Amino acid sequence: MIETPAFLSRKHATNLTFGYDLPMALIGVWVCAGTDFQTLHDIESDAGLDALMHWWMASGRNEFTGLRQILDIKLIENLHLAPLKSAMACPSEPKLTDLQMLVMRHRPDLQAIFNISTKQGIETFWKWWLSNGQKEYGIGADSLALRQFITLIQGLDHKTAGCDPSVDAMRFATLNQLRPLLVRRHPEIIDLLNTIHFDFLQAESATNPELLSPLMSLIYRHRTDLQRQFDLSTQKGRKELWLWWKDHGQAHYFGQKFKPDSPEIQDDPSKTMPPAAATNNTNTCVAAGPDSHTGNGDISLIGYPRGEFGLGEDIRLLRQSLKAVEVEPTVVKAPWHITAREMIDEQSVEADAAIFDGEVMFYVMPAFDLLTLVNRFGLHAFNAHRKIGFCQWELVKFPEIAKMALELVDEIWCHSEHSATAFRNATDKPVIKVPLPVLVPEISPVSRRMFDLPEEAFIVFSAFDGASSIARKNPLGAIASFQKAFPRATHDNARLIIKAMNIFNDSLWRECLRRAALDQRIIIRNEVMDRMDYYRLLSCCDVVLSMHRAEGFGRLMAEAMAMGIPVIGSAYSGNLDFMNENNSWLVSGEQVPVFAGDYAFFQGQTWLEPDVEEAALALQECAQDSEKRSRLVAAARTTMAGYSPQKCGERYLELLGRS
Repeated sequence: MIETPAFLSRKHATNLTFGYDLPMALIGVWVCAGTDFQTLHDIESDAGLDALMHWWMASGRNEFTGLRQILDIKLIENLHLAPLKSAMACPSEPKLTDLQMLVMRHRPDLQAIFNISTKQGIETFWKWWLSNGQKEYGIGADSLALRQFITLIQGLDHKTAGCDPSVDAMRFATLNQLRPLLVRRHPEIIDLLNTIHFDFLQAESATNPELLSPLMSLIYRHRTDLQRQFDLSTQKGRKELWLWWKDHGQAHYFGQKFKPDSPEIQDDPSKTMPPAAATNNTNTCVAAGPDSHTGNGDISLIGYPRGEFGLGEDIRLLRQSLKAVEVEPTVVKAPWHITAREMIDEQSVEADAAIFDGEVMFYVMPAFDLLTLVNRFGLHAFNAHRKIGFCQWELVKFPEIAKMALELVDEIWCHSEHSATAFRNATDKPVIKVPLPVLVPEISPVSRRMFDLPEEAFIVFSAFDGASSIARKNPLGAIASFQKAFPRATHDNARLIIKAMNIFNDSLWRECLRRAALDQRIIIRNEVMDRMDYYRLLSCCDVVLSMHRAEGFGRLMAEAMAMGIPVIGSAYSGNLDFMNENNSWLVSGEQVPVFAGDYAFFQGQTWLEPDVEEAALALQECAQDSEKRSRLVAAARTTMAGYSPQKCGERYLELLGRS
């Protein structure tokens, strides 16, 4: 079983304006919710933190259910139950808790109904809260509803009952929670009921058999129908009220099926009324998480096995590498929708049916997605004996605010020294650089006419996934380098293919489209291609150009080298683990800041601005120097042989202690 990650008990910050602490676990939800969401909820400001808190309580808790129980208990305790307990210790006037004030700040509809600057407004708000609001904001679970009920009712006796009419009304309004709580026979509610009803009646029955218990008095004070029917100033009225209670009242408030443990209660006040015995039933009705599916699983991988993008290829090739060394892992599909198309026919099991408590679990996903997994699926997903984050990271620093994700695994396996350095600076857990498998299919030669390409053209290929940050992939740098190397006036037969997918509304992409509209040699292919057609298109090209500003690994470049296609790439980040001056053209540049909008968690980050002039010279040399081109291609093939599934599998087996 996983030890509870430390971030679940840490606070992120104190909201000084509104006076409450924000838990680090909620920031974990914010981290994995995406850049649009992060823009809407600026956690650098108290107002943004307040909006984030209300979003969680109102709707986020229903979307990210994995840690809902843990977060709800913490937040409702701090924002609601603790302030309520303090207020009810000396209930001189009705008050709203911090949680209720949070709700009012963000609900214009409630602001129009309840004037909480008045006692009456607070009283009517409480009535709404107890009938509807509490369920909207996380107090539907038995354990939390129970604690709210006890906090409101405890202390009720003949001395304090009715000390303030509005507080008394709040207590009466909460009695609608009594029946469902009694059905489950919580020991705490039985104890409270003994105190305010059964024990009181037993103690008073000998000397004052018609005296109402504090509970019955509360009911009578707020039931005008009972007041009209039963005049308690007369003995007849008191006896008739007791008959009503025996025949109807207790069934209404306690439920037909509720009876205290033997001996059976006697509702006739002239007889001794034994207290309800304590129950041994300790069910606290905590919301259940996913079935643990205990089993004897050996090695499992979780990720995006059907995804038509780089991370999908990562898990498919990890499986193939393990199979190459005679290990058959179970592959689990991550339980959420992704932007990439998922049409690859790769065998996998759904997360709901998976075993998470086996010997080894590989999490083949970005580190941020570890937070998505725990937020959607819970700590249950991290029960394996050995938990390995099979992760990539592109920038020079791993974000401080996201470091909590690394607490969920035992070690990190990453795929370049660039990534390893960032992870090592972010965690004291083992960070191991391992090769990422590279395998390309055997492709028979095809005519360029299949893709409407001129047979004699010099064709440059560049590709990227829009979901991976267009600014980081830098297609505009590829366009500028191509046009610098091959001016349109003198190189009509050159072509640049920009292969893209998962493009959203992005100004950098629109600029690429404008450049292509002005230069018909630039071919834009914005589509998810059939896998084999993609490799056929790639095989038709003379060189691959990557003007990336940062890479965690660089699969496009690695695959091109494995296929025998010359590669020109930025001399920076993950690709330098397999690219050098002996097997490719490297383009230097200058370090520049990462700006807002370029990448998530850009603060304090830098990356490379590759030199367009240098890239243009490399393109010209590649087109003109066939001898160098052949020499680099041969060296590149040798390099990439070390990234075969067999070689990678042997390394993984060694690290797993199974070689």
